[in-house]
Amino acid sequence: AARLFRQCGARFVRHWNAVRQWQIGAGALLVKDRKTGKLKNRFAEWTTDMKNAFSFYKEYGIKVILTLENYGSITNLETGASTSDIGVVKQHICDYVQWIVDNGFEEVVAGFELGNEPYWAGGQMFTSQFDTPENYAARWCEIVPEIKRIFPKCQIGMPLAEYFSADPDIAAVRARTEQADKLEAKGYFDASCMNQWSARFIKAMAPQLHNVSHVIYHSYGADAPFSATYWGLRRYRRFTEAFPELKGKKFWITEWRDRSDEEVPSHQRFRETLNKSAFMLMMVAHPDVDGMNLHEFRCQTGSLMWSNWDSKTKT
Repeated sequence: AARLFRQCGARFVRHWNAVRQWQIGAGALLVKDRKTGKLKNRFAEWTTDMKNAFSFYKEYGIKVILTLENYGSITNLETGASTSDIGVVKQHICDYVQWIVDNGFEEVVAGFELGNEPYWAGGQMFTSQFDTPENYAARWCEIVPEIKRIFPKCQIGMPLAEYFSADPDIAAVRARTEQADKLEAKGYFDASCMNQWSARFIKAMAPQLHNVSHVIYHSYGADAPFSATYWGLRRYRRFTEAFPELKGKKFWITEWRDRSDEEVPSHQRFRETLNKSAFMLMMVAHPDVDGMNLHEFRCQTGSLMWSNWDSKTKT
């Protein structure tokens, strides 16, 4: 398996919601039992302690970027109870970072990502205490110094959005989030709104920008000159350069692919491999690009394929 991972290019991988995965185990999926109301692990037979996953990464030279979330944390693995209390959330994140250090896994960790796409805000923009970039940043400003105290040499990246009118990823996310027809979409899915969130987030993070080593972008769209192209990289540079406080920080592209929200098999055709190969070769030639994560690993011709649970057919 390690040899196949290497041949498929797995040198730099990403864990979403890393603290939760550490709590429940690698490969686990918690679902609520209809009879008991308690959580159960649908993939118990596939689940392993996260220490085994990190040991695998360490043995085979694979680096991992860990996405941390500050809006809440699980407090009970049986019921799924959680809290947004900053003290509890900070403690859980710090316990996780301490576990990494105590087990000698520092060399495995490429860095920490301060949330997955927070600029979408999970609902209506700027309404709840977590949707505003100022409040979101304030929570990180409490947590980041503790991470650096425990793991001084760690790299930390902050996610930003840089969009322009008609960007296909905006339409894809809008379609995904409006399925229940509950959102007032006026302005929420505008490119200007995303960019404004980023600008406010940068300013609000000022007290901790000295601890931020990387700027993170997600790149979708290569059939036309959108984000997953050289033109997209130039846009990121211009946006970042507009804020002198970000000078010298390299890029992590922690998600990218040709088209957003498209089923995996459509990305496994040979012509898509040509697009992906050209983009990757171009990006690695730039010294300010420090790492890229294709979303997702299966979205490439000749990639590994594996059996997975189908919730519709129950097979």
